[in-house]
Amino acid sequence: MSENNGTKLSIIIPVSDINNRIEMIKEWIYKVPHDIQLVLVHDRPYETINTSLFRNLVTVHENTIFTEGAFNSPGMTRNAGLKIAKAPFIAFWDSDDLPILSNVLKMLDVIETSDYDILVGGYNKKDASSNKIKVILPHQHEWVTEVAAEPGIWRMIFRSSVLRDLKFTNLQLGEDQIFFLSVLARTPMIGIYSEVVYEYLYNSNSQLTSKKNFQINNLEILLQSYNWRKSIPIHPYVTLCRLMHLRLLFSYFIKVSPLWNPKKLHLIVSHLETLICYEKIRAGEIIKLISVLMKSRG
Repeated sequence: MSENNGTKLSIIIPVSDINNRIEMIKEWIYKVPHDIQLVLVHDRPYETINTSLFRNLVTVHENTIFTEGAFNSPGMTRNAGLKIAKAPFIAFWDSDDLPILSNVLKMLDVIETSDYDILVGGYNKKDASSNKIKVILPHQHEWVTEVAAEPGIWRMIFRSSVLRDLKFTNLQLGEDQIFFLSVLARTPMIGIYSEVVYEYLYNSNSQLTSKKNFQINNLEILLQSYNWRKSIPIHPYVTLCRLMHLRLLFSYFIKVSPLWNPKKLHLIVSHLETLICYEKIRAGEIIKLISVLMKSRG
């Protein structure tokens, strides 16, 4: 990450489907103050575009950097953005969602004047098929289970120093969760901002992660790409780490339930063994997580 030159916040935004994304970005880009840097990173494994579509955004927001390459995954795309980002604070947004910019700016003021390394905000969860919106707000004294249920980094602001030398893995799904676990290992100071800062869209057919077989395969890779048994030393976020593990295992269990076979059953049992015998997960934590997941679905 380079010198900030007066920029307060760098927002890294991977873009893979220009036709479905450019109009969404236009909805909010004109509201962004010029001391916030937008880093648009186009991942073009399957498409060739007229880059003027992106470059024209610079006329709307002059502190915009556009780059592109064949990165082939959201994680590698974000890594390219991290090389460019120059602000003391970093955010990661998705191009098909909607930031609530007024609250993002207030959130930035809070982290700038605090000792927090990470500030976690609330979000709207919008069903693309029904337009139903669920408001999810973290609470100061009970935020760990809620964040484990949805650790999406798109509703967070990070102090750039806590991300130094960290990289996203080359996964198609859940790469942000592995990245967040790596940040937690540095025992950052985490603060809670209990206002909606982001609108997250789900159940969209245009999203790659909406495909069930894709989810199953990538959840298998994700569960096995992190050394959970080495994540158990006592530190402030041990509960958050094991709840994130359990949440991933829940997701996998739900996806493969009609496809029972010894191989998939063995994976589930091995992770349950790790959670119970090594990570020492507690019954009360399991019950709380299930309750939060049910409420977020409601």
